[in-house]
Amino acid sequence: MVLGRFIGWAMLFVAVVLASGDAVMALGASGYPGLATGEIVTLLVGENPEHSLAFAPSLLEAVGAVVFDTPAWLAVGVSGLVLIQMFRPRRARRRRFTRL
Repeated sequence: MVLGRFIGWAMLFVAVVLASGDAVMALGASGYPGLATGEIVTLLVGENPEHSLAFAPSLLEAVGAVVFDTPAWLAVGVSGLVLIQMFRPRRARRRRFTRL
């Protein structure tokens, strides 16, 4: 549980760094388009991943294309927030026993 929260917070920190880098590069005169999620996945995997499966290929290709075209900070940040939410500390629930 602690490891999941740590990874989530680390991903959120990376998302902030990516967003600030994109903001600084966008202020330059070179017309920087931004870092897309597909570019990050290509750097990590080493090749352009295929995002089509045997069932419903047109729908999955469309969803994959949308996700891979989003800014990298958005995808990493949302993934980090999901991990933080999933592994948040929760109160222990007590069962109520009824007497017969």
